[in-house]
Amino acid sequence: MQFDLDADVPVHWVADSKFMTHFYNALSVVFPEGEKFFVRSVRQYEDRITDPELREQVRGFCAQEGHHTFQHRELNARVAQHGFSTTRWDRWVKGYLRFVWAILWPKARLALTCALEHYTAVMGNQLLAYPEQQAPVHSKMLPLWLWHAVEETEHKAVAYDVYQHVGGGYFTRVLLQLMASLTFFPIVHGIQLRLMLEDRAAPTRLRDICRGIYFLWGKPGGLRRMLPELFSYFRPGFHPWDHDNRELIDQWKRSQGAIDHIRA
Repeated sequence: MQFDLDADVPVHWVADSKFMTHFYNALSVVFPEGEKFFVRSVRQYEDRITDPELREQVRGFCAQEGHHTFQHRELNARVAQHGFSTTRWDRWVKGYLRFVWAILWPKARLALTCALEHYTAVMGNQLLAYPEQQAPVHSKMLPLWLWHAVEETEHKAVAYDVYQHVGGGYFTRVLLQLMASLTFFPIVHGIQLRLMLEDRAAPTRLRDICRGIYFLWGKPGGLRRMLPELFSYFRPGFHPWDHDNRELIDQWKRSQGAIDHIRA
């Protein structure tokens, strides 16, 4: 995939909103080092995977996550051109995850990856399933986020299946889901706040913040609508494909075929 993130993209590329733009920017800052963590945690167990199909899925998972890292670093570089310290926060995330890696045992690292992969898959489902979530995103930025959402959906069960394959238990899985829930959004919102404070292109207005919070939690309320699926992770018999949304992948692929036909 190639994405046209050129100079025509405005500083505030989500709904002309400072709050919403830096929410997406903060997610993009977190992704590269986060996805490198995911790959490392899965590869710890590569030599213990005896199922040929799962081994192939792991290879695809690692390739997709590596491509995500590359594309989001490209996006973060574009954001940095507007004077925002994305590199600084990328380094902070790298240091934080190095600390997390050091304090967790191998199976807990994999369980944390399962938990965060569930978050990214559920967020991706919101973007793919609801056009109102897509509408505020600039037309040159939206293809990257839709593509990322599709691939997170495609491989949403790979880390989980590896965890099950190597004998991961319920207690560790739930414990690390709690850790993910207590840290993921505070980190994202913390980086979002710092980016907003650096942003001199527009004043920070309470109205914009309230509008952004309402968009996330009120209507359309993507974060609010995520909650039932996030809580389903705590069921003892949970599996990521309990929510089978493969049709969203097919819809996106059909749309890409139509776009390629028009370009041809």
